[in-house]
Amino acid sequence: MSEKSPTVLNALEKLIHVGLPLFILLSLSRHYSLFFYGSSVGLVLSYLALLKFGRFEKKNLYRGFVFILPFMVGLAYVDAVWQLYYLGELRITTDATHGYFPQSELSFFDASFWLLGVKPFVTPLIFKLFNGNLAAVNGFFIFSYLAVTLFFAVTLATFFSSFTERVFVFYLLILFFLNQTLICVWLTVAQSEAAAIVLTLLMLAVYAFVYKHRDSKKVYWLIPLVALTSFFYSFSRDTNLFFLPFLTLFYFLVFKKTAHRVILTVFFAALFFLHNGTMVRAERWKGPLANVLMKRIIPNSYARTLFQREYHLPGDDIVKPAARKWASSEFEGKDEIYSIDGENDDWVSRHGLSSYRNYLITHPRRVISEWIGHWSFYNQGYWRLGLKPGGRYRLNNLIFSFPGDVSVTFALLALAAGLVFLRENPLISLAMLHAFVIGFVAYHGDAMEVERHFQQASMTMRISFLILVVLLYGIVKDYLQSEESSG
Repeated sequence: MSEKSPTVLNALEKLIHVGLPLFILLSLSRHYSLFFYGSSVGLVLSYLALLKFGRFEKKNLYRGFVFILPFMVGLAYVDAVWQLYYLGELRITTDATHGYFPQSELSFFDASFWLLGVKPFVTPLIFKLFNGNLAAVNGFFIFSYLAVTLFFAVTLATFFSSFTERVFVFYLLILFFLNQTLICVWLTVAQSEAAAIVLTLLMLAVYAFVYKHRDSKKVYWLIPLVALTSFFYSFSRDTNLFFLPFLTLFYFLVFKKTAHRVILTVFFAALFFLHNGTMVRAERWKGPLANVLMKRIIPNSYARTLFQREYHLPGDDIVKPAARKWASSEFEGKDEIYSIDGENDDWVSRHGLSSYRNYLITHPRRVISEWIGHWSFYNQGYWRLGLKPGGRYRLNNLIFSFPGDVSVTFALLALAAGLVFLRENPLISLAMLHAFVIGFVAYHGDAMEVERHFQQASMTMRISFLILVVLLYGIVKDYLQSEESSG
């Protein structure tokens, strides 16, 4: 082994132990309140007290400093996020005005609130619980986000054996959870993204927690926790239900007894069919499918001819005026193609859902190539959509969009690596598979605001990549150290 290898490893270790946390602390320094300073003083005093009572080696001050830094970063993260995003208001969207707010006013005893509403019930439930108080909802979004992201980061850290790897993944995830163009912007918007972000991360964190305890004799006691978090995860966005079959398979890595697997399979199947059935009955699919029809199928001569030949789509004289229109647009002959208030005698109502499902199943090469061809949606930013109280709001360029874009090649390599290291850390493949499934469904599920619908997929793709970076660092470090000891 090269003589430079120990030097490089030591330098990297110092960068991870000290460089990364100090960078985070300095980057957030202008957003601190008395909470951070007071908590930091309390933290240092607690450490000194432990030092006095012999819990740490008095001579190893560096080790104590490195031990304190993750706690200080956690405090800085909590304080800065609260200071940045608690505005006492939310940006109101069309979805909120015509969907979440009206649905939140329905009775708890109304089926249209829970299962048959114009939106999945989780976001309307949040507005209902806080009686439409946007300041309270803004605070709840931030509090739940901070709680879940810290739980997620700490849980992921337990997958690694060495202190260096644990703090490395913790710092990388904190940097990512400070990302302003992909994640944090949604803490100031009256949309479903904030709830979906929190519940997606909670779903992954609960899986990680359960996986770490898979050898416990009482791991089955965690099944209710799995069921509860999966239920709310599914109903935070309609696209989420399509990930449930894959999540079921991953839980087979945790629960080895046949009885436990049967219970989980029955639960996830029931949840899938409940969510899918109520979504179909509530007709939440009609508008998005009409958008896909008018924006993608009718303007494309091949797809239009295919749907006319095999799926009863009307002739060109009727459908061509709908080309590149939205479902909400008005044009000649619209009622024959899509009608909101009609008697279900339009094409979308009579043939749309079954036809489009059949098309997606029977033309895999075409639908996959279209999805891959629009990979840029995974790398979109949403900075323009949030509320911004001035220039001080924007963090430095590294944190602003950390960790940057991810190409399809890197994503496929990460998925392959995740499958290779499935036993060591299943979160790599689980998160990347989530990104693929949700991205695929988001693209083919609607033609409107596709970049926004990709948000969860964009998030989990980067999480998978960051976990893989730490895992590979640990493998390389262990290899070089073993070579050094054997040499």
